[in-house]
Amino acid sequence: MILACLRLIKPSILIHSLLTLSLGYYLAVSSWSTRHYLWTLAGAAAVFAGAAALNHYIERDQDAKMSRTQHRPLPSGDLSPLTAFFMSVILTTIGFVILYTKVNLYVVWLAMLTLILYDGLYVYLKPRTWWNTFVGAIPGAIPPLCGWFAVTLRLDPVILCLFAIFYVWQLPHFFAIAWFYRESYQQAGIKMLACEDPQGTRSAWYSCLFIMVLIVLSSILPQFIALGPLYYVGMVVNNLYFAYHGLRFFKDRSTQHAWQLMKASILYQFLFVFYVLIDTLIA
Repeated sequence: MILACLRLIKPSILIHSLLTLSLGYYLAVSSWSTRHYLWTLAGAAAVFAGAAALNHYIERDQDAKMSRTQHRPLPSGDLSPLTAFFMSVILTTIGFVILYTKVNLYVVWLAMLTLILYDGLYVYLKPRTWWNTFVGAIPGAIPPLCGWFAVTLRLDPVILCLFAIFYVWQLPHFFAIAWFYRESYQQAGIKMLACEDPQGTRSAWYSCLFIMVLIVLSSILPQFIALGPLYYVGMVVNNLYFAYHGLRFFKDRSTQHAWQLMKASILYQFLFVFYVLIDTLIA
């Protein structure tokens, strides 16, 4: 029961969201308050976890049709749909209360936007158009904004660039996943680019295109924030490694290369956050 509830909140996505939120918070803060940071983290974590639980509830029928998701708590019968629904309501309510009373209303609105886009518009578009990917990447890029606006209401090029980086990063990540699981998506009636691209040419081309955009964005970031040699050297290697796997996928659109591109994207993101954090700490 406990493990099933843990799977319901999509812990890997939750950890990533809280990590990027923490980066936005850290870059915005001038006088660190551990208590305020923990309240921000707790409130956002509750909302994001509740959004994940609600997504399980809404998409339980589609999940049952996909080999990728048929072992999730609801299709497998480990939890009832009612349990998932009430868990999502309780978590999001707690999260919004914490954010409203301990953080600020702007973060409440951002968290609400995340919930609406992820469990509303994104879910609505998935069986209708493969452009859902571009919408689904928006809530994934909002957490650093939550961290930033928890501290300051100043709109700065740093956070805009970070938002763009976290948004664009998701596109090759999702295109690779969609190509790997394209048959499952077709079975569930979910429109993905890979389902309309039998040779994988467009999936690979778009992946490479957005990797190039990501490289440009990561090169622009030091114009807005003081970063040192670790970031420059580390990101050169990081960008080259990501581009290498993108080109491999472009040349040979096998599921193996798609999976390797997906893993490279995860490594890329964690290294990016690591380099920015460490370099700004040293500076």
